[in-house]
Amino acid sequence: MQFVNPQDLKSFGLIPELLGRLPVVTHLDPLDKATLRAILTEPKNSLIKQYTRLFEMEGVKLVVEKDALDFITDKALEFN
Repeated sequence: MQFVNPQDLKSFGLIPELLGRLPVVTHLDPLDKATLRAILTEPKNSLIKQYTRLFEMEGVKLVVEKDALDFITDKALEFN
């Protein structure tokens, strides 16, 4: 997969019009559990912070426990 090129994608079945709109084709390594957890919690606009704020607007205090974050990251790894 790391040496994929547009011709490979065309033979796989993607239409040339779509391939022409992809300026760079590359391979990405999968994220590990710690990185997935950091993405969920650390950025200024992380999903956990967004949902906490949305619930606050409705008068509900949302607390996401460590076990729930572990479950979410485990499921993300399971689905690749």
